[in-house]
Amino acid sequence: MSGAPFPNTNWTSDKVVDGNSNQTAAEGSCAIMDFDQNYQSVWLKVQLGRRFNVAYIELYLRNEHLLGRSSGFSIYAFYDDTFDPASLSPNDFAYHHDPLSGCPTPVQNITINRLVRQIVFINNRPDGFQTNCPERNNSRYTSIEICEIKVMVCVDHYYGIDCNTPCGKCKNNSVCNKGTGHCPNGCQNHWTGNKCDVCVDHYYGIDCNTPCGKCKNNSVCNKGTGHCPNGCQNHWTGNKCDVCSEYIYGTDCNTPCGHCKDKDVCDNTTGHCPNGCQNQWTGDRCEECVPYKYGPNCAFDCGHCKDGKSCVAKTGVCTDGCESGWIGDLCIKENKLITTGVAIIASVSTLFAISLFVIFFMARHIMKNKSKRHHNNEYVPKNEKPHQTYVDLSTVDDNHAYSTLGSTVPETPYNVIGN
Repeated sequence: MSGAPFPNTNWTSDKVVDGNSNQTAAEGSCAIMDFDQNYQSVWLKVQLGRRFNVAYIELYLRNEHLLGRSSGFSIYAFYDDTFDPASLSPNDFAYHHDPLSGCPTPVQNITINRLVRQIVFINNRPDGFQTNCPERNNSRYTSIEICEIKVMVCVDHYYGIDCNTPCGKCKNNSVCNKGTGHCPNGCQNHWTGNKCDVCVDHYYGIDCNTPCGKCKNNSVCNKGTGHCPNGCQNHWTGNKCDVCSEYIYGTDCNTPCGHCKDKDVCDNTTGHCPNGCQNQWTGDRCEECVPYKYGPNCAFDCGHCKDGKSCVAKTGVCTDGCESGWIGDLCIKENKLITTGVAIIASVSTLFAISLFVIFFMARHIMKNKSKRHHNNEYVPKNEKPHQTYVDLSTVDDNHAYSTLGSTVPETPYNVIGN
């Protein structure tokens, strides 16, 4: 403060920043100079200690019908500590009260909107000064009668001249510099730059948390839209290269669709076929052979797997072995040892049966002949002729075309051919 306060009072300059905005002298909360000293030029400065991006100040004048003493005041905001009341620069000017506009209002918001290190209240009363404020006005002399000056800087997480620019994504959500916007401790993940307001490469979007798609040659996508400027990698499509090409699916778009019916396109995320599968194929993705088929295109029939089970769809292997008479992993090879053994056994059995039949037949025939011989050798009485077992050819009709061979009857069951 440029002058001394009233004697025997505590109306000192520090009262303007004590947080008490009561506007009466009796409360002891105001800085008041001795008006009886007839000052024509007075000033009071508030030093901030460092630069702040000040949005505005709230000025509380003494409000006891003495506002005329403050009429015509000015506010200056200085970037540094330099201040010369006799040499003021328009670059530092912030506000001037027109003394002919009436009395200044007791509470005023005065816009600053710049980086400053000190705020100065100045009132000059040059010769010829005039004001139309009626409150105890003495046009020639002035005074400091200020109860509080509140310096309003940007709220946390905003910066700029008008404090309307949000800070970037500072690490750990720290507060940026309210003048420059710089983040003192670096940036959050996926953000870069002094202000942490730019996406790192290969990320895009409002929050820079969306990865770029599969841009060709791993190029960087547009950080606002995500579009790939040079097209997509193999198997990817779309402006952002984030969609699988037709007939490809999966997280990395590297898995071909299965055998969908009518060559339908499968779902590019799950691989499911919307209308079922081609012949010989099954499963949601139509990637599995139907039972009892295996191999490329499920074109081969399974072999003779044990208990009628199906084989492994990819290899054709019968995991639990083969039916009897079949061997190999695929159970498609006959077991010749078993077949030959069976054939030999069958042949031997047949021969054995035939042999038994022949032996039986011969034995029966021999027994029959023995029986006949025994019968023929039985005793015949002399007065009885033996039973004739042949025809007497001498009795044959002469008209036949053969001769009588004799009538001798031998004692044998056979015909004897004579001359």
